[in-house]
Amino acid sequence: MKRGALLAAKVGVSLALLIYLFSTTDLSALESRVRSGDVLLFATAVALYAGMLALSTWRWRLLLHALGFPARLRDLTSSYLVATFFNNFLPSNIGGDVVRVRDGSRLTGSTAASLAVVAVDRILGLGALYLLALLAFVLGGRAVRHLAGARVVLVGLGLVFAGVAYV
Repeated sequence: MKRGALLAAKVGVSLALLIYLFSTTDLSALESRVRSGDVLLFATAVALYAGMLALSTWRWRLLLHALGFPARLRDLTSSYLVATFFNNFLPSNIGGDVVRVRDGSRLTGSTAASLAVVAVDRILGLGALYLLALLAFVLGGRAVRHLAGARVVLVGLGLVFAGVAYV
């Protein structure tokens, strides 16, 4: 009975939020914006976002597996989507990490192992972001290289990432 009540509460809150959202939105303006949008660009953005979610979930699974904790991709995907919601809803990204640590500790039986996996995942994400910034700096031409402080920021990020990788 608890499960049914929880589901009913979730559906009720979702419906209430949707009703509020649509009642405070100018639907004709929304329709004109949707019609004027580039469908290919929108589809590409959705596909890239879905790909990012899939790769992030897969990376989380690999990290758990490396510590000897096999996990089903379906369970991790569900948890990652909930964590993404909390990352977007709460004022910081820590809310999503808390969800992932909690769900990971249920799978591993160890909060410390789950916390370590999420921390390593964050560090890998920071490293990937640094590499993208470096690639943009190298390939971006003069426009990127002449940004105020770009070199200082890149060197600083490189030192931070190298220090974290060393630890």
